[in-house]
Amino acid sequence: MSAVTKDPKKIKSYREPSAIENPVAFVHYYLRTQGKRKLNRGETLAKLVQMGVNPFTARTQYQRWFKAKQDAAVAKKRSLGRTQSPAQKRSRNGGDPRASL
Repeated sequence: MSAVTKDPKKIKSYREPSAIENPVAFVHYYLRTQGKRKLNRGETLAKLVQMGVNPFTARTQYQRWFKAKQDAAVAKKRSLGRTQSPAQKRSRNGGDPRASL
């Protein structure tokens, strides 16, 4: 089987530079300022592309922002959760397991 090689001039490049300066920081700033609202991923990416951000940059940075937001929520939930072990609660309540209910 022979490998098919394409003429490099005919391959469409998707590496169009962003029209704005420092697009990564711009995407994170935009997402932080819009973070109070429920953001629809598709609409947000379309708006960022319309503002001049490369679609792949917008997509990657949205995903990183979303993951960081999820991780922060999980960490907050864990810190608000059980801070003492059941044994510590029992000793504080005089050993009565029903007292912690």
